[in-house]
Amino acid sequence: MEPLRIKLNLHELTDLRNYVQVAERIAQNPQAREELIVLAEFSLKLEVMYIRASRKTDKGKSYHYQIPVSVSRILHRRFQQEDISPELQMVLCGIDYELTKRGLKPNPIKPELF
Repeated sequence: MEPLRIKLNLHELTDLRNYVQVAERIAQNPQAREELIVLAEFSLKLEVMYIRASRKTDKGKSYHYQIPVSVSRILHRRFQQEDISPELQMVLCGIDYELTKRGLKPNPIKPELF
């Protein structure tokens, strides 16, 4: 499946990076949920995105970033259930738009398929 392309500015990317880093620390616990392990595995790629973005001269400009569908769906669900910052709310809006456009947005009424 092709990753989602989400437009983020540096502040939104920084908040997303911080959120995923917290998940990475929690994933070190052997009792951690699988979704935290998926976020932890994405952490290194997100760190590279952050380093490249922080070196750009126009820090106020938004750029497109690719996020795997699995990570996007995990973030989408977690952001909807948690109290998040305005920057993460903008990330949620971008993820929601892309998932809806592709028809991949999960329906909370239907049961999950295993």
